[in-house]
Amino acid sequence: MSQLFIVDDEQARPAEATSLPDAKLKERDHLQEWVIDNPSVLGEDVMVIASEYNHWAAESDGVPARDRLDVLGIDGAGRLVVVELKRGVAARDIHLQAITYASLVSRFTLETLAQANAVFLTRRLKTTVAVDEARSRILDHVGDDLDPDVLKRPRLVLIASSFPKQVTSSVVWLSEMSLDISLVQVSLWRVADQLVADFSTIYPVPEVEEFTLGPERVKAGEVGKRIEQRARSKNIVQLLVESGFIPAGTELRIVPHGMVAETRETLEAWLDDDNARRSALWTGEAPKAIRWRGEDYTPTGLANEVLGQATRSKGAIQGPAWFVLADPSYPTDANPEQWDELQGKTLVDIAQRLGLYSYRERRAPIIDRLLAADEPSEGQALTIVVPPIKQDVDGIRAWLASEPKRGIATWRQDADAQVVWAFDEQTWDMKELAREILRQSLGVDADKVWGPNWFQVADGRTLSKIADALQ
Repeated sequence: MSQLFIVDDEQARPAEATSLPDAKLKERDHLQEWVIDNPSVLGEDVMVIASEYNHWAAESDGVPARDRLDVLGIDGAGRLVVVELKRGVAARDIHLQAITYASLVSRFTLETLAQANAVFLTRRLKTTVAVDEARSRILDHVGDDLDPDVLKRPRLVLIASSFPKQVTSSVVWLSEMSLDISLVQVSLWRVADQLVADFSTIYPVPEVEEFTLGPERVKAGEVGKRIEQRARSKNIVQLLVESGFIPAGTELRIVPHGMVAETRETLEAWLDDDNARRSALWTGEAPKAIRWRGEDYTPTGLANEVLGQATRSKGAIQGPAWFVLADPSYPTDANPEQWDELQGKTLVDIAQRLGLYSYRERRAPIIDRLLAADEPSEGQALTIVVPPIKQDVDGIRAWLASEPKRGIATWRQDADAQVVWAFDEQTWDMKELAREILRQSLGVDADKVWGPNWFQVADGRTLSKIADALQ
């Protein structure tokens, strides 16, 4: 059981424990609102799609289901999050209710989610939110089109003040059977004139998670891998904003992407009628990172706006692929050669070249592909190179060149430590070695490093290029 202490210098006294019922707080009006306002309690990078959702398809007798799903969210990997709430002790069948809802939402499509989100936002904001706008919000949050197989595997979160053993034992077993389900305990205290709420994940705890990611849960197979890989590929725009590589005010050009030829021809003609229609600016702020005609948009939102004005239609668009860098003036901290190389590249391409994002991961992790193909072979020599990144490329290259062994590595057929660095003769994961080189050369501690771009074989191909050619 959690305990909260009120600390006054060297003194610590327990806070008064209470409960939602005792505090006369309601499930829908209070607990549910806390979760909606603070979706981080549901996990990393969750956006709320709907609450009190009950627009289910009719049963076989023509009568629609009356059940209300407390909260429905979607995470950055495009995976739905089904949330069931109880302000007191959880009902003995709370997990069964959540499973029922999961089976219902597993058939949702992008359009279903957009409609639900539009209704939810319209109700909360007290202003009409169009389905097209809701669709754009979802795609921008996920950073890609939704994967139908990932949508079919919702994650379940049960929240209550406590859980009976019938629920906890069932949840552990369901987890071992590859269902992703969490128990979150909400506790309440009185501190002076305020109430303090705590949301603690009591299952899975880290130690159990390490075991349940073993043989049973690994059986989730390729869909589970895709979920994990998509989770690592955060929203492209958010990654670019966090990197700071593109300064606010940078000029972009609209170049439509991914549509049938007839629609594209109509759209291109509309854009060519007024060249100013193709011009946009990078705001440097997420999620509305693009400014067009004085208004700020998400990339997908603007792409849909342009498509709507030109063709009177909307679509499931990946907005970042529509905008290319079109600003030859060098930012203060930019490497001129790198900046020139990225002119005409889409935001997606730029994120990939900076090592922030990779579509290819969604087939299978690069390391898995390289190991499975035995390419490079065990002991093969590698040269350490510096890909286009926002840091001082020339400074890193000079540091590598100052000691010949710094630029040499050897490949190992090992999933955890794939290279041996000649400089220290230690084994390294590719990403971690690239980070170590940044630390030693520039004193920079960078999290977003794409390791396979830093190593190439004798014919000049990087390990990323080699993996790209593998299935």
